[in-house]
Amino acid sequence: MIPGTVATAAADCPPQAAASLSHPETGSEQTVISARNLAEVLRLPSIRLRSWKGDYLHRPDSLQGVTTAAADDGALWRPVAGADGTLLLRSWKGDYLHRANAPEGVTTWNRGMGNHWRPEFQNGIVRLRSWKHDYLHRPEGPEGVSNWIDDPGTAWILEALATTVRFAADFPEGCPSASAPYVEAGLTFFNSNGNRWCSPFEHGFISCYGSPGQIDVQPEQGRLFSLLSLQICHLNAIVGSQQTQLIGQRPDGSCVTTTLSSKANRVTPQCFNTPAFNNLCGLSIKLGAISIGNLMIVT
Repeated sequence: MIPGTVATAAADCPPQAAASLSHPETGSEQTVISARNLAEVLRLPSIRLRSWKGDYLHRPDSLQGVTTAAADDGALWRPVAGADGTLLLRSWKGDYLHRANAPEGVTTWNRGMGNHWRPEFQNGIVRLRSWKHDYLHRPEGPEGVSNWIDDPGTAWILEALATTVRFAADFPEGCPSASAPYVEAGLTFFNSNGNRWCSPFEHGFISCYGSPGQIDVQPEQGRLFSLLSLQICHLNAIVGSQQTQLIGQRPDGSCVTTTLSSKANRVTPQCFNTPAFNNLCGLSIKLGAISIGNLMIVT
Protein backbone atom coordinates (compact mmCIF):
# COMPACT_ATOMS: atom_id res chain seq x y z
CA MET A 1 0.00 0.00 0.00
CA ILE A 2 1.29 3.44 -0.90
CA PRO A 3 0.55 5.94 1.88
CA GLY A 4 -0.74 9.34 0.83
CA THR A 5 -0.27 12.62 2.64
CA VAL A 6 -3.03 13.76 4.94
CA ALA A 7 -5.22 15.95 2.74
CA THR A 8 -6.46 19.36 3.86
CA ALA A 9 -9.08 21.65 2.40
CA ALA A 10 -7.64 23.82 -0.38
CA ALA A 11 -8.50 27.27 -1.69
CA ASP A 12 -8.23 26.12 -5.31
CA CYS A 13 -10.58 23.18 -4.81
CA PRO A 14 -12.03 21.86 -7.02
CA PRO A 15 -9.36 22.32 -9.72
CA GLN A 16 -9.84 25.40 -11.87
CA ALA A 17 -12.03 24.81 -14.89
CA ALA A 18 -11.79 26.31 -18.36
CA ALA A 19 -15.44 25.63 -19.20
CA SER A 20 -18.42 23.70 -17.83
CA LEU A 21 -21.44 22.00 -19.34
CA SER A 22 -24.35 20.70 -17.24
CA HIS A 23 -26.27 17.53 -18.14
CA PRO A 24 -29.72 17.73 -16.48
CA GLU A 25 -30.64 14.22 -17.68
CA THR A 26 -27.82 12.69 -15.59
CA GLY A 27 -27.31 15.35 -12.94
CA SER A 28 -23.59 15.47 -13.77
CA GLU A 29 -21.56 18.46 -14.86
CA GLN A 30 -18.69 18.12 -17.33
CA THR A 31 -15.72 20.44 -16.98
CA VAL A 32 -12.73 21.04 -19.23
CA ILE A 33 -9.58 21.26 -17.11
CA SER A 34 -5.96 21.75 -18.11
CA ALA A 35 -2.69 20.21 -16.94
CA ARG A 36 0.28 22.50 -16.27
CA ASN A 37 3.17 20.04 -16.01
CA LEU A 38 4.10 16.42 -16.68
CA ALA A 39 3.20 15.25 -13.18
CA GLU A 40 -0.35 16.57 -13.58
CA VAL A 41 -0.65 14.95 -17.02
CA LEU A 42 0.36 11.54 -15.68
CA ARG A 43 -2.40 11.70 -13.04
CA LEU A 44 -5.03 11.64 -15.79
CA PRO A 45 -6.32 8.46 -17.45
CA SER A 46 -7.05 10.33 -20.69
CA ILE A 47 -6.26 13.69 -22.28
CA ARG A 48 -6.99 15.64 -25.46
CA LEU A 49 -4.69 17.98 -27.43
CA ARG A 50 -6.41 21.00 -28.94
CA SER A 51 -4.63 22.80 -31.78
CA TRP A 52 -4.49 26.50 -32.63
CA LYS A 53 -7.17 25.73 -35.24
CA GLY A 54 -9.59 24.53 -32.54
CA ASP A 55 -9.62 20.86 -33.59
CA TYR A 56 -8.00 17.93 -31.78
CA LEU A 57 -5.22 15.45 -32.35
CA HIS A 58 -7.12 12.40 -33.61
CA ARG A 59 -6.42 8.70 -34.18
CA PRO A 60 -8.66 7.55 -37.04
CA ASP A 61 -9.97 4.01 -37.45
CA SER A 62 -7.20 2.83 -39.79
CA LEU A 63 -4.12 0.59 -39.62
CA GLN A 64 -2.02 3.53 -38.49
CA GLY A 65 -1.92 7.30 -38.74
CA VAL A 66 -2.98 10.50 -37.07
CA THR A 67 -4.89 13.61 -38.13
CA THR A 68 -7.04 16.32 -36.54
CA ALA A 69 -10.80 16.20 -36.03
CA ALA A 70 -13.59 17.01 -33.59
CA ALA A 71 -13.47 16.11 -29.90
CA ASP A 72 -14.75 12.51 -30.05
CA ASP A 73 -13.36 9.23 -28.69
CA GLY A 74 -10.62 9.24 -31.31
CA ALA A 75 -9.25 12.40 -29.72
CA LEU A 76 -8.65 10.68 -26.35
CA TRP A 77 -5.07 9.65 -25.56
CA ARG A 78 -3.78 7.84 -22.49
CA PRO A 79 -0.59 9.47 -21.11
CA VAL A 80 2.22 7.05 -20.22
CA ALA A 81 5.47 7.98 -18.50
CA GLY A 82 8.55 7.51 -20.68
CA ALA A 83 12.25 7.57 -19.88
CA ASP A 84 14.01 10.75 -18.72
CA GLY A 85 10.92 12.93 -18.46
CA THR A 86 9.40 11.97 -21.79
CA LEU A 87 5.73 11.29 -22.50
CA LEU A 88 4.07 8.58 -24.58
CA LEU A 89 0.51 9.01 -25.86
CA ARG A 90 -1.45 5.78 -26.30
CA SER A 91 -4.40 5.91 -28.69
CA TRP A 92 -7.76 4.17 -28.43
CA LYS A 93 -6.36 1.64 -30.96
CA GLY A 94 -3.57 0.66 -28.58
CA ASP A 95 -0.68 2.16 -30.54
CA TYR A 96 1.27 5.34 -29.80
CA LEU A 97 1.82 8.76 -31.33
CA HIS A 98 5.06 8.31 -33.27
CA ARG A 99 7.68 10.47 -34.99
CA ALA A 100 9.07 8.37 -37.81
CA ASN A 101 12.75 8.26 -38.76
CA ALA A 102 12.34 10.41 -41.87
CA PRO A 103 12.61 14.10 -42.74
CA GLU A 104 8.86 14.36 -42.26
CA GLY A 105 6.34 12.07 -40.69
CA VAL A 106 4.05 11.80 -37.68
CA THR A 107 2.02 8.61 -37.43
CA THR A 108 1.25 5.89 -34.87
CA TRP A 109 3.37 2.86 -34.01
CA ASN A 110 3.61 0.16 -31.37
CA ARG A 111 7.11 0.76 -30.04
CA GLY A 112 10.38 2.55 -30.55
CA MET A 113 12.21 5.75 -29.77
CA GLY A 114 9.80 7.68 -31.97
CA ASN A 115 7.03 7.14 -29.42
CA HIS A 116 8.82 9.37 -26.88
CA TRP A 117 7.94 13.07 -26.79
CA ARG A 118 9.37 15.70 -24.47
CA PRO A 119 6.62 18.08 -23.29
CA GLU A 120 7.48 21.77 -22.91
CA PHE A 121 4.91 23.68 -20.84
CA GLN A 122 4.59 27.46 -20.95
CA ASN A 123 1.74 29.90 -20.32
CA GLY A 124 -1.04 27.32 -20.57
CA ILE A 125 0.19 25.60 -23.73
CA VAL A 126 2.36 22.58 -24.39
CA ARG A 127 4.76 21.79 -27.22
CA LEU A 128 5.76 18.17 -27.86
CA ARG A 129 9.39 17.85 -28.99
CA SER A 130 10.26 14.64 -30.80
CA TRP A 131 13.45 12.61 -30.68
CA LYS A 132 14.32 14.32 -33.98
CA HIS A 133 14.23 17.68 -32.13
CA ASP A 134 11.30 19.06 -34.11
CA TYR A 135 7.76 19.51 -32.79
CA LEU A 136 4.28 18.08 -33.27
CA HIS A 137 2.66 20.59 -35.61
CA ARG A 138 -0.81 21.53 -36.83
CA PRO A 139 -0.33 23.04 -40.31
CA GLU A 140 -2.59 25.51 -42.04
CA GLY A 141 -5.27 23.49 -43.83
CA PRO A 142 -8.61 21.74 -43.26
CA GLU A 143 -7.00 18.98 -41.18
CA GLY A 144 -3.73 17.20 -40.58
CA VAL A 145 -0.63 16.83 -38.41
CA SER A 146 3.03 17.21 -39.28
CA ASN A 147 6.36 17.98 -37.66
CA TRP A 148 7.99 21.40 -37.78
CA ILE A 149 10.23 23.84 -35.98
CA ASP A 150 8.94 25.97 -33.14
CA ASP A 151 6.19 28.22 -34.59
CA PRO A 152 2.54 28.96 -33.62
CA GLY A 153 1.38 25.68 -35.18
CA THR A 154 3.35 23.71 -32.59
CA ALA A 155 1.33 25.13 -29.67
CA TRP A 156 -1.30 22.77 -28.25
CA ILE A 157 -3.65 23.06 -25.30
CA LEU A 158 -3.68 19.91 -23.20
CA GLU A 159 -7.14 19.21 -21.81
CA ALA A 160 -8.96 16.62 -19.78
CA LEU A 161 -12.72 16.26 -19.56
CA ALA A 162 -13.70 16.01 -15.90
CA THR A 163 -17.17 15.05 -14.64
CA THR A 164 -18.62 16.22 -11.33
CA VAL A 165 -20.84 13.52 -9.81
CA ARG A 166 -23.70 15.29 -8.02
CA PHE A 167 -25.95 12.33 -7.06
CA ALA A 168 -28.84 14.29 -8.57
CA ALA A 169 -30.37 11.90 -11.12
CA ASP A 170 -32.78 9.43 -9.51
CA PHE A 171 -30.60 8.81 -6.47
CA PRO A 172 -32.47 6.54 -3.99
CA GLU A 173 -34.24 8.86 -1.54
CA GLY A 174 -35.07 8.24 2.09
CA CYS A 175 -33.26 7.31 5.28
CA PRO A 176 -33.12 4.43 4.86
CA SER A 177 -33.74 4.32 1.14
CA ALA A 178 -34.67 1.24 -0.80
CA SER A 179 -31.68 -1.07 -1.22
CA ALA A 180 -29.99 -0.30 -4.55
CA PRO A 181 -26.59 0.61 -5.99
CA TYR A 182 -26.34 3.91 -7.84
CA VAL A 183 -24.83 4.60 -11.28
CA GLU A 184 -23.62 7.96 -12.60
CA ALA A 185 -20.89 9.02 -15.07
CA GLY A 186 -19.82 5.44 -15.74
CA LEU A 187 -19.28 4.70 -12.03
CA THR A 188 -21.31 2.38 -9.78
CA PHE A 189 -21.65 3.26 -6.09
CA PHE A 190 -22.25 0.57 -3.45
CA ASN A 191 -22.21 0.80 0.33
CA SER A 192 -21.43 -1.56 3.18
CA ASN A 193 -24.85 -1.26 4.79
CA GLY A 194 -26.86 -3.24 2.29
CA ASN A 195 -26.84 -0.46 -0.32
CA ARG A 196 -29.27 1.52 1.82
CA TRP A 197 -28.68 5.25 1.64
CA CYS A 198 -29.60 8.46 3.42
CA SER A 199 -30.48 11.25 1.03
CA PRO A 200 -30.85 14.00 0.29
CA PHE A 201 -28.85 15.94 2.86
CA GLU A 202 -28.10 19.66 2.58
CA HIS A 203 -26.45 20.70 -0.71
CA GLY A 204 -27.70 17.48 -2.34
CA PHE A 205 -25.07 15.38 -0.54
CA ILE A 206 -25.58 11.71 0.35
CA SER A 207 -24.41 9.16 2.93
CA CYS A 208 -24.86 5.56 4.01
CA TYR A 209 -27.71 4.53 6.26
CA GLY A 210 -26.02 3.67 9.55
CA SER A 211 -22.61 4.62 10.88
CA PRO A 212 -19.84 3.79 10.36
CA GLY A 213 -20.27 3.07 6.69
CA GLN A 214 -18.19 2.60 3.58
CA ILE A 215 -18.95 3.59 0.00
CA ASP A 216 -17.25 1.59 -2.76
CA VAL A 217 -16.90 2.99 -6.27
CA GLN A 218 -16.26 0.89 -9.37
CA PRO A 219 -15.85 2.00 -13.00
CA GLU A 220 -17.15 0.15 -16.01
CA GLN A 221 -15.24 -3.04 -16.82
CA GLY A 222 -11.82 -2.32 -18.31
CA ARG A 223 -11.99 1.41 -17.53
CA LEU A 224 -9.92 3.49 -15.11
CA PHE A 225 -10.69 6.78 -13.42
CA SER A 226 -8.94 9.51 -11.46
CA LEU A 227 -10.48 11.29 -8.49
CA LEU A 228 -9.45 14.96 -8.59
CA SER A 229 -11.48 16.27 -5.65
CA LEU A 230 -14.52 15.67 -3.48
CA GLN A 231 -16.53 17.58 -0.89
CA ILE A 232 -17.74 16.48 2.53
CA CYS A 233 -20.24 18.01 4.91
CA HIS A 234 -21.03 17.38 8.57
CA LEU A 235 -24.49 16.02 9.30
CA ASN A 236 -25.18 18.82 11.81
CA ALA A 237 -23.43 21.72 13.54
CA ILE A 238 -22.50 19.78 16.71
CA VAL A 239 -20.35 17.23 14.85
CA GLY A 240 -16.65 17.52 15.67
CA SER A 241 -13.76 17.04 13.27
CA GLN A 242 -14.15 13.86 11.21
CA GLN A 243 -11.51 11.59 9.70
CA THR A 244 -12.58 10.25 6.30
CA GLN A 245 -10.29 7.62 4.81
CA LEU A 246 -9.94 7.12 1.07
CA ILE A 247 -8.41 3.94 -0.36
CA GLY A 248 -7.78 3.80 -4.09
CA GLN A 249 -7.09 0.49 -5.86
CA ARG A 250 -4.97 0.21 -9.01
CA PRO A 251 -4.90 -2.60 -11.59
CA ASP A 252 -1.43 -3.80 -10.49
CA GLY A 253 -2.77 -4.53 -7.01
CA SER A 254 -1.23 -1.49 -5.34
CA CYS A 255 -3.25 0.97 -3.28
CA VAL A 256 -3.04 4.63 -2.39
CA THR A 257 -4.61 5.98 0.77
CA THR A 258 -5.17 9.34 2.42
CA THR A 259 -7.20 10.79 5.27
CA LEU A 260 -9.38 13.87 5.00
CA SER A 261 -9.57 15.85 8.25
CA SER A 262 -12.63 18.10 8.40
CA LYS A 263 -13.01 21.25 10.48
CA ALA A 264 -15.42 20.89 13.39
CA ASN A 265 -18.93 22.32 13.73
CA ARG A 266 -19.38 23.26 10.09
CA VAL A 267 -22.40 22.47 7.94
CA THR A 268 -21.04 24.04 4.75
CA PRO A 269 -19.20 21.84 2.21
CA GLN A 270 -15.47 21.33 2.75
CA CYS A 271 -13.51 20.59 -0.44
CA PHE A 272 -10.42 18.39 -0.69
CA ASN A 273 -8.11 17.90 -3.66
CA THR A 274 -6.89 14.32 -4.11
CA PRO A 275 -3.94 14.49 -6.54
CA ALA A 276 -2.57 11.02 -5.72
CA PHE A 277 -5.79 9.18 -6.66
CA ASN A 278 -5.09 8.57 -10.32
CA ASN A 279 -5.67 5.64 -12.69
CA LEU A 280 -7.88 3.74 -10.27
CA CYS A 281 -9.89 0.58 -10.82
CA GLY A 282 -11.71 1.04 -7.52
CA LEU A 283 -12.18 3.45 -4.61
CA SER A 284 -13.37 2.99 -1.02
CA ILE A 285 -14.58 5.90 1.13
CA LYS A 286 -14.85 5.20 4.88
CA LEU A 287 -17.40 7.59 6.37
CA GLY A 288 -18.00 8.97 9.83
CA ALA A 289 -20.79 11.43 10.64
CA ILE A 290 -20.56 13.11 7.24
CA SER A 291 -22.19 13.24 3.84
CA ILE A 292 -20.34 13.51 0.53
CA GLY A 293 -20.95 15.17 -2.81
CA ASN A 294 -19.45 16.82 -5.89
CA LEU A 295 -16.90 14.13 -6.74
CA MET A 296 -14.78 15.44 -9.64
CA ILE A 297 -13.45 12.57 -11.76
CA VAL A 298 -11.74 11.94 -15.08
CA THR A 299 -12.28 8.66 -16.93
